[in-house]
Amino acid sequence: MIHKKSSKNLLSLLGAERGVAFATALVVLLVLSLLGTALLIVARKEVGISLRGKQANQAFHIAEAGVEYGLNQLVQSSGAWRGPITQDLASADSTETIGSFTVAAIFEGLDGGLATYTLESTGTVTNSSAIRRLTVKVEQTTPLWSYILFLNDKTTTDYDFISYKSSGVYYSDETTGSVHSNDDLYVYSIANGHPIFNGPITYVNSYVLGGSGTPYYSPSPPKKVTAIQFPTPDYALLKSKASEDDNLGSYSGDVSVKLIKGTAANNDGTIEIVTTGTQTKELGSKENVLYVENGNVYVQGTLDGRLTIVARGSSAGDVYIVDNVRCADTNLATSDDMLGLIAENDVEIFEPGGTPWGKGPHSAWKGGTAADDKVYVDALMFAQNGHISYQGAGSWGRDLLFVSGALIQNRDTATISKGVMGGGGGGTHVMGGKTGYLKRYNFDERLAYTQPPYFFKPDSSRYRISSWGEGS
Repeated sequence: MIHKKSSKNLLSLLGAERGVAFATALVVLLVLSLLGTALLIVARKEVGISLRGKQANQAFHIAEAGVEYGLNQLVQSSGAWRGPITQDLASADSTETIGSFTVAAIFEGLDGGLATYTLESTGTVTNSSAIRRLTVKVEQTTPLWSYILFLNDKTTTDYDFISYKSSGVYYSDETTGSVHSNDDLYVYSIANGHPIFNGPITYVNSYVLGGSGTPYYSPSPPKKVTAIQFPTPDYALLKSKASEDDNLGSYSGDVSVKLIKGTAANNDGTIEIVTTGTQTKELGSKENVLYVENGNVYVQGTLDGRLTIVARGSSAGDVYIVDNVRCADTNLATSDDMLGLIAENDVEIFEPGGTPWGKGPHSAWKGGTAADDKVYVDALMFAQNGHISYQGAGSWGRDLLFVSGALIQNRDTATISKGVMGGGGGGTHVMGGKTGYLKRYNFDERLAYTQPPYFFKPDSSRYRISSWGEGS
């Protein structure tokens, strides 16, 4: 009996131990379950943190791509681009859009005549709240253009600037801005009257001073320097821009152009383009380019906007100014109007009372105000292979030619005024008939930091990033 009782107690004890073990197992299982759940939550959080970190990093690099895009636009437009623009970015295999950036440029002002800008770029990731904002400071390092007159090849002994006396009155050419010749420069000054130079004069070979007087030099007399590279337009870029859907187009043959001032806000002007018919297009605030191949361009009017006109052709390629060409806002220091005239050959101021060399498609536009005594041209003019001249300088006595902008010419084989930019007549008309125009040349200071649309070849070395930071 005692044995049986002991066995029963042992069985009870074993049963009790099994119950405790089972309870313990349940507790352990619960703890492990809770621990697993916690670990899963932590893992999920870590995956979320990692994903958000990855997306934030993606947004940063997308914003960086926006900065690179904005900087390239500044370079291509020589400081004129402002934006804003939004662009999507595709994956490496181009199967999906990974995000987008929005970038804009802000013109902050001038430092020593050179521009400073702020690029603001925002990067976002598709299907994500990730967003990064970068603010980058950009500085211009060198001027885009510095000369009111740039002469590359002096092929005659005609005087480029003069003074003279007629009926007791003294007359003289006047310039404001730098004058440079990659060759010789000829100036004639009478005793009690003189050409006036408000700006440096530089030359490469010789400075020839005729007459018994001394010109007025400020800040200093002419200086001999080394040659400066003669610029070359990027015709492929200009044609490409002109041919874009919202631009002015590319044409073949002679074209007449009339610029028409807007009626209200800035940059609401229009342009009439005449070939075999007439088109009227709005200029707006974009970078306008009109490109003409195998033809001449005849231009007049008042520009309300930004425009470059190009004339190309081996036997044509001339730009004729047949009437005043003005900017709507003639206070150029604050104006947003800017005109560029590029001729593969010559830029000609129309001969009064006659017919231009060549035939334009709109005869009613030939020879308006150019027959008067004063002509105004607000433009950067460029004659790549030829000269800038006045057709009737050897035959007609005019008064004043006002240029606000700059003149760039390769050769001097034609006359522009009483003091010439070269060529024709061996200088006899200068001291004899005193025909042509006296010059009033004023450099457009904006050309140091901006230009007419795509006028000069883009040069990334003119800009540098000075600082960058991340905004909120």
